Amino acid sequence: MRTLNSLTSTIILLSLTVAGHLNTIAQEESVVEQIANTFRSNDSRELSGFFSEAVDMEIPGSEGAYSKTQAEMIIKDFFTVHPCSAFQVNHQGTSQDGSRYFIGTYTSSGVQFRVYGLLKTISGKLLIQQLQIEED
Repeated sequence: MRTLNSLTSTIILLSLTVAGHLNTIAQEESVVEQIANTFRSNDSRELSGFFSEAVDMEIPGSEGAYSKTQAEMIIKDFFTVHPCSAFQVNHQGTSQDGSRYFIGTYTSSGVQFRVYGLLKTISGKLLIQQLQIEED
């Protein structure tokens, strides 16, 4: 009887652990979808809410390490020059070091750009540390 209770406890504990892990993955995918929505709506202010305090950016006309505020202004200028007509997340995943990434296609007036984003967990929140946008 004791073995059955121990086995049941182990199964319940394992199930809760797996459920928690799946919930974390779903939340991370939700963050990527929220970021995608900021691209679709050309909302630089909302997108900057996902920036870490320092962001490495490589965007047509700008390349370097920027503060969160500077990065917001750069992406705002990009959205002004290249307003989004479509944005699609093509791939997302987890790197070996536990960081998340996404690759997307940003379309503006028939021109396509490839978007790469690297997110790391900082103080329990997934934040963009690196953002690259290049013409496809």
